[in-house]
Amino acid sequence: MRSGAHRLLSALGIALLFLGLGFVPAANAGTTPPTPPAVDADGWLTKTPAPAGAELVILSGKRTGADGCVIPVELKATPADRVVRADETRINLRTCQLEVAVRRGDAVPKTPVTQPSPDVATKEGRSAKPTKIEEPAPSQLRPAQKSTAGWTRTTGYFRTWWTDPIGLTVNSTKNTVSWDWNNENCVNPGWASYNYEWLSGTGWALLGENFQNLYGCTDHRSESYTHYANQAFCGIAVPAAHVYYPRNYVRGWWTGEMSGYTDSYADSGCSFLLTRHHQLEFS
Repeated sequence: MRSGAHRLLSALGIALLFLGLGFVPAANAGTTPPTPPAVDADGWLTKTPAPAGAELVILSGKRTGADGCVIPVELKATPADRVVRADETRINLRTCQLEVAVRRGDAVPKTPVTQPSPDVATKEGRSAKPTKIEEPAPSQLRPAQKSTAGWTRTTGYFRTWWTDPIGLTVNSTKNTVSWDWNNENCVNPGWASYNYEWLSGTGWALLGENFQNLYGCTDHRSESYTHYANQAFCGIAVPAAHVYYPRNYVRGWWTGEMSGYTDSYADSGCSFLLTRHHQLEFS
């Protein structure tokens, strides 16, 4: 049986052969895609250069049933941070390790969270009726009747998206939550919403999704599952590329902090050429 490195190098060769068949939307027909990056001797595939001043973090995961790696990513932010972003710079499919460049506050580029285009399909929704999760209150929380703190309504989102080798966003999942907190009591839930996007103009499709609006004492959560695929991404002679978001969620905490989590991964075909990005932001 061929090693993972041999499979990866073979797939790179296939990708070079079929790259022009799936990556470029009609508006960019004739554009020559860049040559896929090389794998180094240790198995690292470089995706994008690390931005100046970013913190480089190595994350570990486990292999999927095919050629992908599930590598969880979690970001945390306080209102003082305003925004936290993590972009994939390198991945090692041999060891299932991921390097991300993390930036906070003013270091995060002002990028749009959507890409309006006739080639992009969307699905979105909002729920004001959360489902309560029974959980014990943290020992730090005081009974509500003894609270002297005022309440603050906060809104924020966590978005995960994948780009192709020429920088187009091929799919994304965004979850938004709005909640009340006072740093003493359990949260008061507000509303939650979701937004899914996929580059339908180049063959990407949404194959499955679900959404949950949940809250307990400690936090209010907006959570989604999504699955996207593109049969033509690597060419008709190569298996379809799949991107899964087993869970993608944002949590608004009783302290006013916010966290975002995803275990999104790309799998099959030449999906290793896709690059993941994550952004947690207070609105």
